[in-house]
This record gives sequence, structure tokens and C-alpha cells, in this order.
Amino acid sequence: MATRLTSLLRWVTVFLPLLLAVGNSALDIALSSIAGIFLIRSLVLRDWQWLRAPWVRIGLLITAYLAVRGAVMPHHPMDAFLWGLGWVRLPVAAAALAYWLLDDATTRQRLLYVLGA
Repeated sequence: MATRLTSLLRWVTVFLPLLLAVGNSALDIALSSIAGIFLIRSLVLRDWQWLRAPWVRIGLLITAYLAVRGAVMPHHPMDAFLWGLGWVRLPVAAAALAYWLLDDATTRQRLLYVLGA
């Protein structure tokens, strides 16, 4: 099951550039799904090594800044806090691509073909 899911997500990764052409919603759903499944995978495998990368930490700090900044705004602080917290999907999805889905040379090559097309 895990192998099939990983294979499916690798194909989704290959077509991320095309999803951007389809629309922001399709890309956002794909990235959010990748990030969520990557978090579940990290939890199950107890593999949090990706959190040690400086660029991941910086991305998470920026997300925390957006959330806290939103919480101190005078109008609708909870909405602004949740909006800022929602950005966490981007550094987590980038970590999923870097440490999980793009570790296969074939997937990287397919992604380059799609980007080139």
C-alpha cells in the first residue's frame, strides 16, 4: 500500500507544473495532500530528520511569523492566525519533495521532461 501511494505521489509530483497551468486550486490540493501524507509518513516512521535542514527551519519560522503576526492584528485575529498557519503546507511540501518524492532519479527525469514541455 505504501509503495503504491508513494508511486502515485511521485506521478503527482511530476505533473505539479501542469497543475499550476490548470489552476491554483488543483496545485494547492496536490501540495496540501503531499504535505499531509508526508507528515503522516514521518510520524509513522518516526523520521523527523528533515526538520534539521536549515531551509526547512527558516520556512517554518516564516510560517510561525505569519501566524503570530495575524494573531495580533486588530480585525479578526483568529482568521488571520489560521491564514498564516495555513502556509505551513509549503515548506512541508518542499521537504517532502526534497527528502522523499524526488529521491528517485527516474522521477526527477520525468519532472524535467514535464518542465521542458
